[in-house]
Amino acid sequence: MEHGPSFFERVVFNPKDHDTLIGRYFANTRTIILIILTLAGAGMVTYLSLPRELNPSIKIPIVFIATSYPGTGPEDIESLITIPLEDAVSGLSGVSNVTSTSNEGMSTITVEFVSGTNPDQAKQDIQSAVDTVTDLPDDANTPALQVLDFQNQPVINFMVTSSTDEKSLENFSDILEDRIKELSSIESVSLNYRKGPEISIILDSAKINSLNLNIQSVAQSAATALKSSPAGSIDGTTTSFALSQDRTLYNLDDLRALPLTVDGKIIPLGEVARVEERASLNSREAFASIEGGERTRAITFSAFKTDTV
Repeated sequence: MEHGPSFFERVVFNPKDHDTLIGRYFANTRTIILIILTLAGAGMVTYLSLPRELNPSIKIPIVFIATSYPGTGPEDIESLITIPLEDAVSGLSGVSNVTSTSNEGMSTITVEFVSGTNPDQAKQDIQSAVDTVTDLPDDANTPALQVLDFQNQPVINFMVTSSTDEKSLENFSDILEDRIKELSSIESVSLNYRKGPEISIILDSAKINSLNLNIQSVAQSAATALKSSPAGSIDGTTTSFALSQDRTLYNLDDLRALPLTVDGKIIPLGEVARVEERASLNSREAFASIEGGERTRAITFSAFKTDTV
């Protein structure tokens, strides 16, 4: 099979092209060199000015809604929390997809917006929609919102271990956390696997029955006593100030002496309940072993940089 002449073989140079404006312009060698140098210089300046980050700022309009309701099954979580919140956010402008997961004691909803939506504005819209849902269970925690942020990644992760007692490890970790937060280039520090203490209040049914009291009334009175309550107002000539009664408790003795009003009686909390401080029962633990040695308790740190670095 014979092939015809190639493209370059068929190209014919026309001498009249030299007489055109473009032909005379590019026939000048100095002009060509100047164009090449200009383009190379502009490219170099652009390359040097490009931001180079390990975690660049990527704005993706995706918002997560997490609501915890401890001690509740998945079916109740779906009907009491997930469905009402889904109905509230599904009708927002710009929402492209809503997915949810209902687990034991936790509801998670993912709201995706169309491309081009401002993530901060999307979060505000979601917050406004969530605030309109007023029929969530009273015992459920307030829904927490989080915008997907690829830049919000730790710049360093490390672990602190100790062969001594756990209390010394926790105290050292708290001091180290405060020192790291003082650095100008660090925005926040996250500690993981630290056993946070919690206050346990266990009602004594035998003592409550001996006082001829209802255990439900005692529990409600304790919950009310631990909250702040309005205490009137002070009216001035131009300004009015609202007052509230705040139960400030500094130690376990203050909590035990907290007065409860039950059926017209004033009873200290410590008289009808056992109050104690202990490590959180649901806290997770981390252990480290160096070169196959004995494992020791560990606490992990994650440091996040500021936006100006």
